Amino acid sequence: MSQEPPCLLLVHGFASSARKSWHRYGWVETFVQLGFDVVAPDLPGHGDAPKYEDPDAYSTLETDLYDLVAHRDEVLAAGFSAGGLMILRIEADHPGTFSRMAVGGVGANVLAHPPAGALARALESGDPEDAAGNPLAEVLVRVGERSGHHQKALVAFLRRPNRRRLSTEELSRIGCPILAVVGRDDAAVQPVERFTNLLKDPTILEIPGADHFGTMRSPLWLGAAREFLCREQGREVARDG
Repeated sequence: MSQEPPCLLLVHGFASSARKSWHRYGWVETFVQLGFDVVAPDLPGHGDAPKYEDPDAYSTLETDLYDLVAHRDEVLAAGFSAGGLMILRIEADHPGTFSRMAVGGVGANVLAHPPAGALARALESGDPEDAAGNPLAEVLVRVGERSGHHQKALVAFLRRPNRRRLSTEELSRIGCPILAVVGRDDAAVQPVERFTNLLKDPTILEIPGADHFGTMRSPLWLGAAREFLCREQGREVARDG
């Protein structure tokens, strides 16, 4: 009787998709070759997923992701930015779901999740003035519909009723090993210690010269996650450089 391969759940960030994140930067190919069953869905409002314009339609995001993998024998997870927050919430709500987790672009923003208002208004109006210095809003407003985003769906995603920060009590329920990879120039996540000091078993990697977007693009993020997630699998992983 063959043993079920470990499952790896990959959850992309806001205004991205599985193709633009995990496929483009080699994650899916890398972990499939390492023997993982990779599950990399597009979140509703993103990629090829349905584009709802009602915020209530996004109220079960974490539950739906949990249901994708809850039946599996062993599940690991990686998430970037909003995707990182989602897998943290899943593990806080269902301790033991993941044996290991890697989160990128996540740090101090876990405890002080930015309000949706400014970013949502900027996307609705298309006016850079409404971006209020938010780098993500400025980029999204600048590229607009040319990027292939469904702006109204992204606004509804931001305004979903249960979008919230994580409390210190919720973080205390997370017992599995966590890798946190952040850009040293990513203002949203610094100081990353505000987040990692609340975890039981964290590993931290800061990427020099990387902002929020640069973290996702960096091969250091993939390399660190590859080594970390394979550590208890007994798989041989070559070190970069």
